[in-house]
Amino acid sequence: MPTIDQNSRRRRPTGLLALDETAAYDGHTLYAPLTGSGEVYLVDLRGETVHRWDLPYRPGRHARLLTDGTLAYNGVLPGEDALFPMWHKYRGGVMLHAAPDGTVLREHRDPLQHHDAHHLDDGRILYTGLEPLRGADAEAVRGGVPGSEADGGTVWADTIREIGPDGELLWSWNASEHLDRDAYPLHEAYAREH
Repeated sequence: MPTIDQNSRRRRPTGLLALDETAAYDGHTLYAPLTGSGEVYLVDLRGETVHRWDLPYRPGRHARLLTDGTLAYNGVLPGEDALFPMWHKYRGGVMLHAAPDGTVLREHRDPLQHHDAHHLDDGRILYTGLEPLRGADAEAVRGGVPGSEADGGTVWADTIREIGPDGELLWSWNASEHLDRDAYPLHEAYAREH
């Protein structure tokens, strides 16, 4: 079998371009194209689609197969305003489980959800989100580029949330309540919007 061409310029097209079966794990890859409209592919070692889901939301970074064969998927909640310029690049908002045929079994929406979410096999979801800091709370955030807050002088701070299968909030952690702002200032060149 030929070796993989090490010149990446000759390997620019998409799809499977090279395969060294002696160095590859014989399994499948789950792929949710970020520029897609909601399609998720399960491909084999040779790049052939062995299963496909067509979901109602474009990807919000992650998809994962659960042990029961359902798909955990993070999608982008449509029609939301940008909280700050980079928000549309990495936001989510929809966390769902889908059956193999694409039927949505359960869906949780949080318009402040980041791109990261971990779907647990028992139906719980652990995910990152945002909370707005305004007024004195925003002013207490140290560092960053002066005047670069989001609309209304808002600084968006990170949160971690855990919800149950029914969407009930089970636990949350807010960076604004736990990180020492003097010990962890924003980098001097970083925008204060987030």
